[in-house]
Amino acid sequence: MIGMKWVIAIFVQLLASALLFAGEFTATFLDCGQGDATVLETPSGKVFLIDAGPNEEEFGGDFNCGKHVILPFLAAQGEPEIEAIVISHPHLDHYGGALAVISSVTVKEL
Repeated sequence: MIGMKWVIAIFVQLLASALLFAGEFTATFLDCGQGDATVLETPSGKVFLIDAGPNEEEFGGDFNCGKHVILPFLAAQGEPEIEAIVISHPHLDHYGGALAVISSVTVKEL
């Protein structure tokens, strides 16, 4: 399962960062209404996005978590590049906002 591989890889990265580098590990849980979006920042400065919330624009709505929540948050953080976006499972409320993020900031892996 590709999702589990990324969860393990991120865990190892976070553990290594905690052991090797001084600094803080930050997990920010963003409010996307129905759906999830979590930004993880390691002490070494790497940024991971777990899920990207919904994109209701696809169905005539006006909310896109990637555009309206994640990108403004990243801009406030200095628009860091994203090491990886991990989508936990293929439901629109978890991956819908990913395209807006991928289109606007550097993402090394999906």
